[in-house]
Amino acid sequence: MASSIRASSNLDFMEELRFQGKQLPEQLWRVQYPRSQTRYNREGLVAKDTTTLYASKELFGQAVEKHFTWGCRDRSSFISFFRDRDDAVKWGRGMHWLGKDPNRKGEWSLITVDTSELEDIYVFRVRELWDQLDLNLPQGAKWNISGGYVCLHRIPARAIEIVQRGEDAKLCELSVPALLLLPIADVLQPLRKYPPSNTTWHPMS
Repeated sequence: MASSIRASSNLDFMEELRFQGKQLPEQLWRVQYPRSQTRYNREGLVAKDTTTLYASKELFGQAVEKHFTWGCRDRSSFISFFRDRDDAVKWGRGMHWLGKDPNRKGEWSLITVDTSELEDIYVFRVRELWDQLDLNLPQGAKWNISGGYVCLHRIPARAIEIVQRGEDAKLCELSVPALLLLPIADVLQPLRKYPPSNTTWHPMS
């Protein structure tokens, strides 16, 4: 592949861009849907392309742009995630993954990932990539960059905490009257774990 390399010769720019350790939220959420490029199997979550590394920021940025372009079927090296669980549930429920393909049907799953198990995985915050690489993202993706993450190549099975059928996934948001009826400890815990987010949904791979 002319636009990439198959060996890790110079990944300094990726080291600068990656998020790891305490930079990451404790958990990330993945909407896994039928005919996604990302596969879920015994190894964990696996991108369509698990070998390509990028020789420059420019080529890396182009690959990210293609990843977020709905309808582009180039083999993607990335897997998309939500920082906010409720955002993931709403996106899955809205069946945004159907796109314009009438044949794309089936159930979706909500996958919870423990980021403490991602020490050897390249994880990137979309907002950081957008800022640093001057990405030209599709309009739908631009409004959701603050809550999105992508990882390179794979998520190991050990990092997957929960796999839940989409129809069983419940929202964690609570109304103000409901909050007033709960003990303060019960109120603070879900708010700490699932911070609110204003998000417009975009396609994911």
